[in-house]
Amino acid sequence: MALKRNSLFILIGYFFVMNISSLVSFYFAHSNFLYPSITIFNLIGCSIVVYLNIHFPYQNKLEEKPYSLNKSIMAIILGIIGVFLVQKGCLFIEVTFLNQTLTSNNTNILIETFKQYPYYALVITLTAPIMEELVFRKVLFGNLTVILPPIGAAILSSILFSLVHNDGHYLTYACMGLVFCYVYAKTKRISASMAVHIGMNILILLL
Repeated sequence: MALKRNSLFILIGYFFVMNISSLVSFYFAHSNFLYPSITIFNLIGCSIVVYLNIHFPYQNKLEEKPYSLNKSIMAIILGIIGVFLVQKGCLFIEVTFLNQTLTSNNTNILIETFKQYPYYALVITLTAPIMEELVFRKVLFGNLTVILPPIGAAILSSILFSLVHNDGHYLTYACMGLVFCYVYAKTKRISASMAVHIGMNILILLL
């Protein structure tokens, strides 16, 4: 029952935020209120999702005996480096062998939006990574390990993660998702995979 309540409310909260953002984008497409509204709704929505995760607690088997804080910090640093290298390697494969473009439309849109509206960094580097980790790593990956081997659960949740981003670079997003799954499973802390995801997005903005 705890698993169902935790997962259900996280998923409902996440899809509510996504739908609200879509509605705001539709109705305020040519308004100066578009990005301030999206940012505010994402901050509120992310806070609600985090609250629901705390209010309806559930600890899956991946979260038993978590890493110490020091070991978790080290894992986060290595995870950020690892996911950055994985991204570069996958982009090379996609460009060289799969005839993909080097640039990501999704990333380009986010960066251009950030340049015009710097406060949108809160969505890119905070709300999106936190909600995505709760949904794709805790709810999907964590719960799927009950019925699938961990590697199978990681692959399936990472494929779904890549499909949600939907910009053609499916291999890159799926492999990044696998790194986030590994960090979560290794440290047994969802906060660790959140930190790696946040760090990666910050690197993308800076570089």
